[in-house]
Amino acid sequence: RLNRRKVKSSTEKTMALALRRIEGFSRLHTSTCRLFEEKVGSEVEKTEDFKADSGEATTILVESLSYQGKSNLCSCVERTSMTLILAFKQFIKYFNEIPSDEAKLEESMICIIGWLQSINSKETKYNLITGTLQWYINEKRNFNLTSFGKSGNDGYPILSRLPKVLLKLEGLEAELRKLDIIMTDLSWRNDDISREKVLVLNQVTS
Repeated sequence: RLNRRKVKSSTEKTMALALRRIEGFSRLHTSTCRLFEEKVGSEVEKTEDFKADSGEATTILVESLSYQGKSNLCSCVERTSMTLILAFKQFIKYFNEIPSDEAKLEESMICIIGWLQSINSKETKYNLITGTLQWYINEKRNFNLTSFGKSGNDGYPILSRLPKVLLKLEGLEAELRKLDIIMTDLSWRNDDISREKVLVLNQVTS
């Protein structure tokens, strides 16, 4: 009985730690995405070359940061996207029945569940991908509205950095598409293993 209690206690501690880490990753994503929220009461001058779809050109919070602050955010987005890419790759290996390290798979699930938990909470208008894209659009607009537009990107360095960040995010979207294809394929198979994997995948992504 004592051994059983120890095993149960150890399992509970492991689960509690995993839940805390999931919550931490979720909060990190949400906090990052809050910087893509619109500044209250802010509007920028519209030009013939730029018309916002909503009819009003708005400013988002990240635009108010210094270049160093924006550069730090770029690094944060890049690191987060690479972490998620590796997590999805590990997850895809599992669903493709490729031998994978159990510890790495558990780490990957923590990252993926935390990220999806943040998105599903809908606490922010944008997620990591759509928010960074909106940021890039706004910075291009700012560039066009200033005299920097006459001398190339050298006077507005964030425009040289953001495309590299977006490239990383394209890699993340590619892994998401791969997972979607695998999920569709598994759903068509009529065997117990495939049904079990689809159930696991639905639990993780729901």
